[in-house]
Amino acid sequence: MAMATSWRHIVEAARDVKWADIYARDGYRCVSPVCTRSDVTLHHLRFRGRGGGHEASNTASLCSCCHLELVHDLAAIRAEPPAEGIRWLLGKVPQLEVVGRVLQQAA
Repeated sequence: MAMATSWRHIVEAARDVKWADIYARDGYRCVSPVCTRSDVTLHHLRFRGRGGGHEASNTASLCSCCHLELVHDLAAIRAEPPAEGIRWLLGKVPQLEVVGRVLQQAA
């Protein structure tokens, strides 16, 4: 499928940024199971303040809404590494769990 010309500038710009390899790995899309937006920022799955590093297995592309509001401000979703199989916990008190793309009841 050909990329729309109007979006080509996003991909071109992303090649020049520090986290371009992470954005490319994630298809320039938010990897949250509740979203598919493309205004991505880098998220550390294990927060840096809790010992998480910059390695690819600890980083993922999240849109500004999921990253800043749902993860950090509201704590409504939580993502656990590794990036290759993120475990998502949905709800302030987790009610649902998504591993990969499989929805489960939270334990």
